[in-house]
Order: sequence, then C-alpha cells, then structure tokens
Amino acid sequence: MFWGQAIEQGTTVNLSAFSSKGDIVHLSHINLQDINSEGKTTVFITSEGKKFPLASLSKTMSQADFDLYLQTQNNTVFSVQGKGKVNLLGYFPPSHK
Repeated sequence: MFWGQAIEQGTTVNLSAFSSKGDIVHLSHINLQDINSEGKTTVFITSEGKKFPLASLSKTMSQADFDLYLQTQNNTVFSVQGKGKVNLLGYFPPSHK
C-alpha cells in the first residue's frame, strides 16, 4: 500500500501515527515539491532519541532515493530544516502473517 506525506519546517511526521496500516514502512524517495526553493532543505530522522540528517536537498539535488525499512512502533519522527516543502514517499510492504 502506498504511503506519502508532505512536510515542511515547523512540522513533523511521526510514523507511529500509521501503525494501524502496518508494522513497517519502506521509505523509497524524498523530493522537494518546489525545485526553485532557495537554499538547502535538510530532512532529519529521529529514532530512539537520536537525530540524524537523512538528505540535504536543493535546486541542484532535488530528490534522493532510499531503501529504508522503518518500524512504525518505534516512534520514528521526520522533520525538516530549511525553506522547502518535502515529500516523503514509500509503501507498506505486504504482510506475511
């Protein structure tokens, strides 16, 4: 099942909000909605209380591909620093129960 969220500075996306849709989200792609955004926009991921930069996007690099499987119950949070609005795109893998 497809998963997508838009995020910008001052907002966050917490994967625990999607736990009813599945235990795991596959993050496939991050891109700037407006490639004419000035400056750098950095996407961060916070997991287990530690914050890490995931991608730095700009006019010259407006997208990044990933192959990350993230558990929805782990309180993983995405945030953005910069002026750009970012799309987080992925899917919930089929359940093998």
